[in-house]
Amino acid sequence: GEQGGRGAPAPTSSAAVPVGRTYRVTLLTGDVVTVTGRAAGCAAVTVQPAAKSGALTRHCGPDGHVTVVPSAAAPLIGSVLDPALFDVTTLVLNGYDDARSTDLPLIVRPGTGLNRTAADPLTAGLTGKRTLPSIAAVAGRAPKAGGADLLRSLAAGAPAARSSGAGSKVWLDRTVRATSLSTVDHERLDANLRQVSAPQAWAAGSTGKGTRVAVLDTGADFTHPDLVGRVVERADFVTEGGDAVDRFGHGTHVAGIVAGT
Repeated sequence: GEQGGRGAPAPTSSAAVPVGRTYRVTLLTGDVVTVTGRAAGCAAVTVQPAAKSGALTRHCGPDGHVTVVPSAAAPLIGSVLDPALFDVTTLVLNGYDDARSTDLPLIVRPGTGLNRTAADPLTAGLTGKRTLPSIAAVAGRAPKAGGADLLRSLAAGAPAARSSGAGSKVWLDRTVRATSLSTVDHERLDANLRQVSAPQAWAAGSTGKGTRVAVLDTGADFTHPDLVGRVVERADFVTEGGDAVDRFGHGTHVAGIVAGT
């Protein structure tokens, strides 16, 4: 997923559109959804269909998430299209409403094989493309204005893909956010340490000295007193040419558990 930090407003809960705020969201199909957060119940929703005869299904789940599914996309949901692409609440909370984003970050697997992925018509319209060889896919951003063309290409190729067993897939490249550990998390860590008999290992004199450990997290604050001189290598797997410096606190905390004094 994409790294967080777009300045999205804090929701009243992890599942709801912020109360009293109105957002306009253009779906991948070109349908425009206007959603307003309410203090009780699900958000209020109105839809401007992309096609005059376009039928839409609206649903509000027990978690408060509002989903709007156009009939053209319904047969592809799950098998080809990530349901999150039509979860209006998720799109708003990720900062993909029209006021904050003119495109949608996608992960596209064309189903044409790794060698042809980057040149496939499904990925041709993506900007900022990055090849993901491990899943034979491409990450990039699709202009909302061209989303309907992408959907038509997917629908046209669906029968052949099903018969060959090499189906295409399109996921929303969700925003990833990290926070520091809470008091509850610390209590769980203590329980986990007891579960793996760490206190007994310490009592026996085991310290882990000389063992190299890789921490895959939000990076680290390499100037932290617990980590200075103890990190032998670093790499940034999110931003090309990035510095791997932790700006969230979580990675530094975890690295401190491993290497701190």
